[in-house]
Amino acid sequence: MSTPHQRQHELLLRAVVSGDLDERDPALDSVLEECAECREQWEGLAHVRTLLDHTARDEASSLSELDWSRAAPGREVVGAFVRERVAEQEGRRRAPRPWWRRAWVAAAAAGILVSGWIVRWLMPPRAEPGADVMLGDSATDGMTPSGSVDEYTPLSWKLRLPPGGRFELRIWDGATGRARPPFVELRDVQEPHWIPTSAQTRGWPDAILWEVQSIDATNAFVAARETRANR
Repeated sequence: MSTPHQRQHELLLRAVVSGDLDERDPALDSVLEECAECREQWEGLAHVRTLLDHTARDEASSLSELDWSRAAPGREVVGAFVRERVAEQEGRRRAPRPWWRRAWVAAAAAGILVSGWIVRWLMPPRAEPGADVMLGDSATDGMTPSGSVDEYTPLSWKLRLPPGGRFELRIWDGATGRARPPFVELRDVQEPHWIPTSAQTRGWPDAILWEVQSIDATNAFVAARETRANR
């Protein structure tokens, strides 16, 4: 027979989560056996812990590659992001959530911020203020065509296609750059190349700026390359 959820049940679960009480303690088994709400909360917390364990392993791998001589970037950016999210929530009236659900949201947000911080750390320094930062050793590495060429086709790049993701390709007139919309914009390229015909490229300008981005299955930006070419 299930017993009503009680305050001491919640305190016991919190003690286990915080490490003050071993999860093998018989008291936990007793509460989970008697209280249906405790079982629901415990299952949710177990799922969160699994997610955090996976995240911790991924972050440990990334952290092992960091250059610890470099100063941590973006503290003011992260702070501004958090303050903006908090401001958006102020004034919204929501039904109270169980503490364990709030803990899950906080853990997920922390994982996102830490992962973003690691990605920013791994990015190369900006070449000039306000310039876009590209992932990888070089923003133009492996891109063809680049520099002076006879033909603009084929266009190829060395970026990995994320599982379930896509590449986005954009080409601008080199004289105006991003000041005007691209004259070529492809949003679902599945191969690390695009091969327009010579007839298609014949009317292209004498100089082009082109960029390719990799987008993952969640529609999130992963990496980008850009270069210029002229003929």
